[in-house]
Amino acid sequence: SCSVSFSLAQAGSKVAVTCTTEGPNTMANSAFATTNEYGNFSIELPSRLHAIPSLENACSVKVLELPPDSACRVGGGHGSSHGLRLSSSDGSVRTYTTGVIRLQHDGTPSNKCVQEEDTSDRR
Repeated sequence: SCSVSFSLAQAGSKVAVTCTTEGPNTMANSAFATTNEYGNFSIELPSRLHAIPSLENACSVKVLELPPDSACRVGGGHGSSHGLRLSSSDGSVRTYTTGVIRLQHDGTPSNKCVQEEDTSDRR
């Protein structure tokens, strides 16, 4: 199986892993989650996604929506993509990182709105 997980500094944020494949249906090539009270989420990717060759080149993470009461907003524009990069591989577990996803606070980056992201792919 393949799962994607990371932490975002905002609980209740809607996120997606979106993969580019041959075919017109983007929704079929996406998996969605909402961050928990700690800003974490995990997505078990459907087999049609974790079977994609070069997952790190075909897939990206998007922050779709922040909670209505959040003082932060998505940096780089609404729905901007954050690419995956393979950071380690140990047997059947591969770990990907997106680097830093920057959220904005009143137009400037805020430490409360920045979190290092990790993505794991388990096969």
